[in-house]
Amino acid sequence: MNRAIGVLAVRRGVSTTDAEALLRADAYARGSSSADAARRVLGVDAGSS
Repeated sequence: MNRAIGVLAVRRGVSTTDAEALLRADAYARGSSSADAARRVLGVDAGSS
């Protein structure tokens, strides 16, 4: 999760606090978990764990 927040912060040019809020907002909007949103940011297949 922290890696995804860092990646999102760099991509969007925002603070890590704002990036975390964006990640949570994306998860909420999609009806998924924050972990799923983090996987999407990192491009990780959810089934590959």
